[in-house]
Amino acid sequence: MLLPRALTLFILWGSASCVQYRADFNMMGVTGWILFDSTEQKSTTNLTGTGTCRINISLTTFPVMYGHFASPCQKSHIGESVFTFSVDQPQAVVNVSSLFEQNISLDALSVLVDTCTGTRICAGLTSESHVRTWQARFYSPIAGNIYIRQVTGEAGARVLSDLKNVDQTRTFPNVTILVSQSSATSCNTLLGSLDPKSLTKLGVLTVGSPLEPVKSRLEISTLNSNVHFAVLNLTSSYMCAEIRSVAMKVVSAVVNMQGIKGYFTFQQPSPFDLTTIIVNLTNLDRRVGPYHVHQFPLPQMRSPSDSSCSNNNLGGHWNPFNLNTQAPRGSTHDLFEVGDLSAKHGSLENSNNFQATFTDWNLPLFGRNSIVGRSVVMHLPDGTRFACASLGYPGEVSVAKAAFRGLVVGTVLFTQLSSDPYSDVSVFMDLSYGQLSAPSTMNHNWHVHNYPISTETDSDKGGCLSTGGHWNPYNIDTTGSVYTVNCAPDSPFACEVGDISGKHKTVDLQSQMGTVATKNFFTDTTSWLSGMVGRSLVIHGPNQAGPRIACANLTLYRFPSARSDFWLGTGTSEGQVRFSQVSPQGPTILNISFTGLNARAGGYHIHILPIKSTQEPCSDTNIMGHFNPFSVNTASSPAPGNGTVDQYEIGDISGKFGDLTGQNSFQNQYTDGNMPLSGPNSIIGRSLVIHYANGSRMRCADISAEVSQDGNLVIAKAMFSSAITGTVMMSQLSFPDGSFGDVMLEVDVRASQSSNFAEASWYIADKPVGSDGTCPGEEEMYNPFNTTNMNNCSQDRALSCLVGDLTGRHGSLSLKKRQLYNDILLQLAGDFTAVHRALVLRLNNTTTACANIHPESPSATQIFPTMASFSRHDFRKRVADVLNLHISRVSILPGSPSQGPDGKCQQVMYLVSGEVSQEKLRSVKTSDMMGVFKESKTCIPTGNTGLMLVPCRMLLSAMTAAVCLLRSLRH
Repeated sequence: MLLPRALTLFILWGSASCVQYRADFNMMGVTGWILFDSTEQKSTTNLTGTGTCRINISLTTFPVMYGHFASPCQKSHIGESVFTFSVDQPQAVVNVSSLFEQNISLDALSVLVDTCTGTRICAGLTSESHVRTWQARFYSPIAGNIYIRQVTGEAGARVLSDLKNVDQTRTFPNVTILVSQSSATSCNTLLGSLDPKSLTKLGVLTVGSPLEPVKSRLEISTLNSNVHFAVLNLTSSYMCAEIRSVAMKVVSAVVNMQGIKGYFTFQQPSPFDLTTIIVNLTNLDRRVGPYHVHQFPLPQMRSPSDSSCSNNNLGGHWNPFNLNTQAPRGSTHDLFEVGDLSAKHGSLENSNNFQATFTDWNLPLFGRNSIVGRSVVMHLPDGTRFACASLGYPGEVSVAKAAFRGLVVGTVLFTQLSSDPYSDVSVFMDLSYGQLSAPSTMNHNWHVHNYPISTETDSDKGGCLSTGGHWNPYNIDTTGSVYTVNCAPDSPFACEVGDISGKHKTVDLQSQMGTVATKNFFTDTTSWLSGMVGRSLVIHGPNQAGPRIACANLTLYRFPSARSDFWLGTGTSEGQVRFSQVSPQGPTILNISFTGLNARAGGYHIHILPIKSTQEPCSDTNIMGHFNPFSVNTASSPAPGNGTVDQYEIGDISGKFGDLTGQNSFQNQYTDGNMPLSGPNSIIGRSLVIHYANGSRMRCADISAEVSQDGNLVIAKAMFSSAITGTVMMSQLSFPDGSFGDVMLEVDVRASQSSNFAEASWYIADKPVGSDGTCPGEEEMYNPFNTTNMNNCSQDRALSCLVGDLTGRHGSLSLKKRQLYNDILLQLAGDFTAVHRALVLRLNNTTTACANIHPESPSATQIFPTMASFSRHDFRKRVADVLNLHISRVSILPGSPSQGPDGKCQQVMYLVSGEVSQEKLRSVKTSDMMGVFKESKTCIPTGNTGLMLVPCRMLLSAMTAAVCLLRSLRH
């Protein structure tokens, strides 16, 4: 939030009340504290581990940033000395009246101690009173952060800065800082009509360089009210940044696994404060011992608890300084890995229940070594991983996603607090080669580029060349060798904002997917999410070579949500259950509100299938049993409400949280880390059942996806007849930025009674069914990204699969019952649509059935005179303009454009995502806005004008699927 309008800081040191400031040490084997008392004007030293000698103590200008640096006590990190004294022994009281005579506040100073062993330790000075912190961030030509700090009850305030000159052509040894009371909505607005006389000067700050950073400090004498902006005077111009409040970060890892319930909560008020850990765990049952922060969050697509916590999923301990972990237990915190909580604070061994609060000197929630977004793992005493939970975020987040398909496959997620563009951005990458035979390669540069992929089709080989240069909004000079030297993880402001490899590290790629080696997690401190969305992410060649080998658009990640629909069945219950998520790796939130239960209800569960028939809608025949993809043995599940969510079927809501016995109405909210809303085990599209107390089914309702304002539903269908009868319905949400939700496949196909086929392998082919009814063979499986990992394809490694390989991702298809699948690879719209391709069922080595996938969403055919060069983009744009839609909603279907029999005319079949009236669709044919694509009378047979342009969905009722029984195996 911005600095409050009413804020007025009266800077008068003499008006401050009597205050004590204390520095607590836990570093290099030294523990203890040093206290400064403004009343007695004395300093009390109480340290152990320093050795016995005369100890020199200094106060420096900048506070320690705990966990940010491997050597935090360097001058470049804590600034110049402003006061020095010495003590004869580690426990001593000395007079420091000359310190207080300097009329400076002790808040946000560091205390630096030279020990008898030659080591240096440091700690920040803090008051018992609450401290407010504000921040302003600058980028170029002067870059860095400026902080304003004020202690409650103390009238004084101070400015802290870590500014660097990142302009190679200009020199700025220092700069004047001013503040503005303007009510302008942004810095651009302020600078566009700036009156220098309206600014209030605070003083002069020292400016360093990327290789020689400098810390600076000002004691403010006066600061007017209504301060919103910080302004730097560059003599010939001004720089501006919003002043925003730094809120305390509070994040939690909520444990609900292996019978253990509880949480680890971490709190840090600002980058200059220590971190508090609050642990509350129950039912440990003397099973666990060590516990640590690990590198990566839990996977988005949930898996059983015994694999969720694996090394391939979560990586090792968070250890940014690559410390040797052999320090003896009880050593100071800096001698352990940042994430080794049990080494710093003690093991959980032999505990049944555990509650404790710790202070940690080396566990940051701010900056590039932050633990936010990672995970906490509890181990058995022998080191085996036992239970784990993702570390959340300190507020509502927005997420950008880059989904790679082709030579490189995988995803990169960028996560930031929605309310604060200064907040850290978590970057979680899981990328590998799509080809199983590809050799491992190293040191790939990767950057955010200026533009999204903008080519005629998504499959154009030159797509990555259309993304422009690196995202560099502040025009950092990248020419010459100076940029390579200056841009580094320790000086990210000297990098282009989009140069992620420069700010963090290059990327290595291998062909094995889903392993710890394919993952990276970074915390970026100089980018902002709203600036990324709508651009692209580009991977360059190995060994930091220039060629662009892979790219993906950065699109806004839409958190899935769903709710129960209208109720069917014999009972009188009403109400709703809403399912939602607020982060990609976070739990599902259940908001439950039931009425009309009349004390007759018992359990309630998610069942496998949606409701198909309104006759006995809740019957087992209609919706089957509880959704239980991990085959949990319900006989071993604890009593309702007593266990953890992984000990029950995914769909057993009442088992996890307690049943409805005796309730007339019921409202509650739960969080469930084992109820996916995306991926193969998603609950969306299934059904919710309320049971009577005796177990019979009272009422049921479908669980339907909530459609966001910018989402458009696409529906398609394959209809089988003859040897196989039935339908496969497909639906998917598409979005204007080109991103898609999962495809839901509702399958209801049966083999003829005479065939005795119980199941079939199934795939989508590149081409439609042949004109003679011939089914495409497996060698024609749809594979737009030239994937070769067929033997590595599985539900857990879907990105290894050919797009068309449904068997590899979902297993064989039953020909005896309905089924519901959720697919993360298929698309129903866009250039890689499955529509107008063949869905093939292979019954055995000699028998195959197939059907074309036809659109159920609005679609039509446009016929026009043949042109020498057909522009897909121009055609889609013209159709979209006629329909007054975004161009992303218009997809050209496979096989288009095609030539008429005489070659004089062309026809294009297209699909429209979402709803559009038939009248509007028909208007496309003859609209002048279609230009060269306008329907021509010369292309329409006499007496049949318009008949060829009837929307495809209107023809479906007259179409049947092509089915072919092959008596020889096709290869």
